[in-house]
Amino acid sequence: MAITDLLDRVPIPARRPAPPPAAGPGGRPPPERPFSVELPPVERVGISLDPLAEGAGVPVPEEDRPAARPTDAPAASSPARPAPRAARPPLPSYAVAAIGGLTLLSLALAVALVVAARATPAAAAPSAATPAVPVSAAPTPSFGSDPAPIPVDLITRLEDASEEPLDVELARLLDAVQHGFGGRSAVLEPTLRSYVYRMSSRFEWNPDTFRVAVTAPDPDLAAARGELLEHVFEGAVAQGRLQVGTGVGPHALTLVSD
Repeated sequence: MAITDLLDRVPIPARRPAPPPAAGPGGRPPPERPFSVELPPVERVGISLDPLAEGAGVPVPEEDRPAARPTDAPAASSPARPAPRAARPPLPSYAVAAIGGLTLLSLALAVALVVAARATPAAAAPSAATPAVPVSAAPTPSFGSDPAPIPVDLITRLEDASEEPLDVELARLLDAVQHGFGGRSAVLEPTLRSYVYRMSSRFEWNPDTFRVAVTAPDPDLAAARGELLEHVFEGAVAQGRLQVGTGVGPHALTLVSD
């Protein structure tokens, strides 16, 4: 059986109205009494207070008070600011004029030094790896023509001879030097300076003696070329490791064998 069917069958008595209040004398209802509650006095830590007293304050014991916050601490006094410096008196006019004159004099000296440095070309410092080798030792200016460039194949053959015996590298170096001489020059081609230096170093530890024949159609040209070789290999000539002879013949620098 459903709950709704059960509620329909159970009789519910009608709600009776509350009896009216008893009438007072004269048929009037009794007067309404005001509602009031009397509270007992409150005692806390030996202090008696009347909670209903108007304007009464409730003191808080020392142990119940909240701890002071860090921000409640008195602010540290800011450091005293230094007293402003007294204004310096302005420089006299003659001091300003003297400073200006010295400044102009310094600028003039700097400009003069720059102009002098540009007017005098700086001497080129010799390389630390390659010693200074004279490019010409010809006694007459007629043999000071510019040397011819060295072909790449001669440079390659000269590089490959660095691990060969000294006579092989010397013969290839003489071929390259003669190519630079051409038919009119007695000037060493600048590309060959490093190879001349390497050959001079090899002469230092090699005990053998080598002879070079320098020939040219003009005997003066042959002598100029011979003097150049003796100059660039000065150490080997002084030690007797290299002997240079000149003569008339075709343009050639020939390594003479015994």
